[in-house]
Amino acid sequence: MNRRLKFALFIYRGNEVFVKSVLHVIPVYIMQHFALSKMLCQKLESIMNKFWWSNNKSAKGINWSNWDALCNPKSVGGLGFKNLILFNKALLAKQDWHLLSQPNCLLAKVLKACYYFFSDILSAKIGFYPSFTWRSICSARDLIADGILWRIGNGVSVNIWNNPWLPRTGNNRLSAQKINPNWTTVNQLIEAETNT
Repeated sequence: MNRRLKFALFIYRGNEVFVKSVLHVIPVYIMQHFALSKMLCQKLESIMNKFWWSNNKSAKGINWSNWDALCNPKSVGGLGFKNLILFNKALLAKQDWHLLSQPNCLLAKVLKACYYFFSDILSAKIGFYPSFTWRSICSARDLIADGILWRIGNGVSVNIWNNPWLPRTGNNRLSAQKINPNWTTVNQLIEAETNT
């Protein structure tokens, strides 16, 4: 292999490691707590793209591919870089999941006392004059709400009409008309003798 080609491959591999281990990691802490604007994410991606295609600090470089193509996995022909807008939303959805699955942690108790005292995090309103953190956390709730499904167990705490508990895509709430309207929880639908 040509020495010049080896050097070019070495430079690009170094750029890839730098982009993935430094430029992607710097905004992660902020992105876990706050929803960054699309303009800011695009500016950061532009900086990463410029760094990727330039061989040295002064040269501009030629963009042989757009940033979205570079964000594809390596198995599909991309380089595995992160789309910062989607990554930000995923990190905020992780915070939502943490608040939902661990309601006794300090953050969940504080936010519950401030914003959703009589409900849960998925049905809480944003409210008037919310903090930027609360608005950011609420912006990613749809990712959790779309994929959440109750595990029935004994069915005592699962509401038949309002909770998503049916394992089907789309509408996973009950829509049948032949059920007694006085029944409210799934355990009222289970036969005790046969457990069906």
